[in-house]
Amino acid sequence: MAFIASPTNSFIMQHAPREQVGSIGGMIALTRNAGMVLGAALGLSGMMDQEKIIPAESFQQSFQINVWICIGAVILLSCNSYSKMVQNKKRNSADQQNNAKERNFL
Repeated sequence: MAFIASPTNSFIMQHAPREQVGSIGGMIALTRNAGMVLGAALGLSGMMDQEKIIPAESFQQSFQINVWICIGAVILLSCNSYSKMVQNKKRNSADQQNNAKERNFL
């Protein structure tokens, strides 16, 4: 895992825009934690017998909670990206209008 994850994360962070490094780092941590929870839930539920004290349902519930957290994070990041895109479009159109006014003034 370390042979793959460390260089990949380093590559991603080096090529990320400076203003989005925190968000991207958070998404890397979220996916790493989601993978650990998924692996633990599937691994432990596969090794358990039905007669054990700890039921596999608890691992399934923790997996479901993790899935909902991931879905929520994706929705929040999508909304943030959309709002940034709208702001950039407004800024670009305002700049174009200002440039057109300056050209007409001269």
